[in-house]
Amino acid sequence: MNRKATTLAAGIAAILATAAFALAGQAAYAANVNIDIVPGASTKTNDAFSSNPAEAHVGDTVVWTNKDGALHTVESGSSGAPDGKFGTKPDKSPELIPPGKTLEFKPTQAGDYPYFCSLHPAMVGTLKVTGS
Repeated sequence: MNRKATTLAAGIAAILATAAFALAGQAAYAANVNIDIVPGASTKTNDAFSSNPAEAHVGDTVVWTNKDGALHTVESGSSGAPDGKFGTKPDKSPELIPPGKTLEFKPTQAGDYPYFCSLHPAMVGTLKVTGS
């Protein structure tokens, strides 16, 4: 191989290696975690959300999608008592999720986050968040 071709090949290899490293870093830090509110959820308990428990990392975007025909909420807390970590408006009222719509949450701390639907308090789930 001549010198020009060798230099070009080395340059291309360096660019590809840099691009692969950058893409791998993005995948590790910017995931979406999807949780469905399942059809018929209002008559369910810990099977009203799929997956349950759900797993995410700090910095991921957790997206609940209402695939049921009824209105729902997703509020952090347990035993029907919200703790205000997600799912509530600034006035402390629940964020309603109409059918086909979503609610997003981006955790900033590791831990277990229990949640429930304030309209149907038997609907419960857990989000398990690990460090980044």
